[in-house]
Amino acid sequence: MFVYNLPVWAVHIAAHLEHELTFRHWIAVDIKYFFPIRGRLYPAHYALLYFCKGDRPARFTPPGIPIVTCPHCGKEVKDYGGYKDKLDPGGMNLSDVWSDLSPVRHHRYKRRKKGLNELPVKMLDRIVDMASERGDRILDAFAGSGTSLVVAELKGRQWVGIEIEDVRTIVDRFAAIEEDAAIIADLSKSKNRLFTDDALVLRSRHKHPIGKFRILDSQRDLVEAPMNGQTPTGQERLPLDDEVKRVPGVVTGWLAVEDKGK
Repeated sequence: MFVYNLPVWAVHIAAHLEHELTFRHWIAVDIKYFFPIRGRLYPAHYALLYFCKGDRPARFTPPGIPIVTCPHCGKEVKDYGGYKDKLDPGGMNLSDVWSDLSPVRHHRYKRRKKGLNELPVKMLDRIVDMASERGDRILDAFAGSGTSLVVAELKGRQWVGIEIEDVRTIVDRFAAIEEDAAIIADLSKSKNRLFTDDALVLRSRHKHPIGKFRILDSQRDLVEAPMNGQTPTGQERLPLDDEVKRVPGVVTGWLAVEDKGK
């Protein structure tokens, strides 16, 4: 179970949930949500609470994340010294501080009217990867713009969504699900690997050797022969799940709408 809220409310929610569930993590999502407040530290993160039933979760497969590299030359930003060959080529361990997410604020990217929050696809993609497998069922009791539902659909999960507000935004989003499919496809290129494909191409272009770093066998060609103007491999779009591709407009979940008139 994941609960996303401001820290001031997350404290109370956690105190209530711990009576029935097992606390796993308080994940700090590094997203600034207020202007600086006089006499207080600058609020700079949301709380993502992670609870499970029993002693441990039935599913726990956090994706590996790439190291931070220079966007211009692909060289690593941090000095790993004599530990380069000890790093997992499948990526660094995911920590409980997520500083690589961007808020969905600009009206160009928001699917809901102004003033309503919308969660980034990258965050839901990571949560779904971490806590479920294909075929599992996901419940979002506050579906909002439908980000969790669309991510679940694209990643082969069943889903149930509940939303008190107008759900036409969610319906329209599923009608244009190819847009989110493209985002999910791009995200897949930066998971479970120590270097992104783009970073390896930049390293070779700027003659930064890979040295003692270990990389995936599937990325070897990017290091050995990327100097002829080649673009990173794996740029093709990931296909939609069979259920979506086979029957356009038919999804693998249910969306419940509360009737405010009753």
